[in-house]
Amino acid sequence: MSKSDSIMVNCHAGGRAANTTFMLTELLGYENVKNYDGFWTEWSRFEALPFEKDSITIIN
Repeated sequence: MSKSDSIMVNCHAGGRAANTTFMLTELLGYENVKNYDGFWTEWSRFEALPFEKDSITIIN
């Protein structure tokens, strides 16, 4: 991977991904980093979309 490759970071609602975006761009010099700020929040609204449940995931 080169520092000019496109990178998309995501997490639940973008908070942790914002930290990763900052570190990649400002501290490590990656040029094309995007933060998808609604990833899990958007995905989880649609019951038909797949996801894996791990041992700590709680689904009501």
